[in-house]
Amino acid sequence: MPPALTPAFLREAFAARGRPEALRVDNGTPWVSTGGMPTALELWLAGLGVRLLRNPPRRPQHNGVVERSQGTGKSWAEPWQCQSAARLQARVDEADRRQRESYPFRQGRSRMQVYPELRHSGREYSRRWERSHWDMALARGALAEAVVGREVDQNGCVSLYSRNVYVGRPWARTTVFVRYDPQGGRWMFSDAHGRLLQHQSAPEISRDSVLALTASDGRSKRDPLD
Repeated sequence: MPPALTPAFLREAFAARGRPEALRVDNGTPWVSTGGMPTALELWLAGLGVRLLRNPPRRPQHNGVVERSQGTGKSWAEPWQCQSAARLQARVDEADRRQRESYPFRQGRSRMQVYPELRHSGREYSRRWERSHWDMALARGALAEAVVGREVDQNGCVSLYSRNVYVGRPWARTTVFVRYDPQGGRWMFSDAHGRLLQHQSAPEISRDSVLALTASDGRSKRDPLD
C-alpha cells in the first residue's frame, strides 16, 4: 500500500476509536525514513498529539501482544479461503469483533467487558476537529528531537527533505550533524564536537506544506517528505 494512503486508514480508525496516545510501529515504511529524519506521516501524527513507539529492530517479542493477535486473526479469518480482498476484509473485521466483544477472556467476560475503554480512547477526532486542532508546534517539536548525520557534498550542501541546503564548502566531504530549531524555524549544522557551523532557514517545514505532504493522492509509493 502506498505510504500516502496510510493517513486515510488512520483517520477512519481514529474517528471510530478516538485518537490514541501513541502508536506502536515497526521500523519499515512508512514509519521510518532511511535518512533518519521523521517521515511526513510522523509529523502529521505529532500534530494530532499521537506519538510513535518503535519496536527494536528484529525483536518481535517486544510487541508480543500484537504479534499474537495477528496470528489469531489469521487463523480465525482463514484468508486462504477468501476469493477477494473485500471478502478477506469482512472476515478479518468479524474475527476482530468476535475476539473483542464475545470471546471469553476473563471469568466468562469478553475483552470489551473487562476493558470498556477499548471502545473509545476518550480523545476526540474528526476531520473537522483536525482542521481546527492540528498543532504545528507539536510537529515542530517532534522534528526537533531528531539529530542526524549528513555527509556534505562537493558543493558544500546536504540533502534535507528533497532539498539541497547549503552548509559551506569548507566542510565538503565531511559529516555534519543536523537538527531543527523549532523557535527559529531553521536547520542547525554542527560538527562532531557540537560546534555550530552554519544555520539555514527551513521554509519547507510549515503547516501548509506538512499537511500537503501527507495528502493521500495515491500517486507515489515513497514518503513525500523523504
